[in-house]
Amino acid sequence: MLGISTDAHDIDHVRFQDLRVAVARRGWLEAGDVINTRPLDGLRPWLEK
Repeated sequence: MLGISTDAHDIDHVRFQDLRVAVARRGWLEAGDVINTRPLDGLRPWLEK
């Protein structure tokens, strides 16, 4: 499981999120592999482990 984040230290850096998603796709990641694509109800059981 992987989380994709902008790691933005400035509001203008949020625009780089698309680049992080592109890199994840190049690594064959799908939405089910990325933790922050899950709705809260789907995330809770994973966090409670």
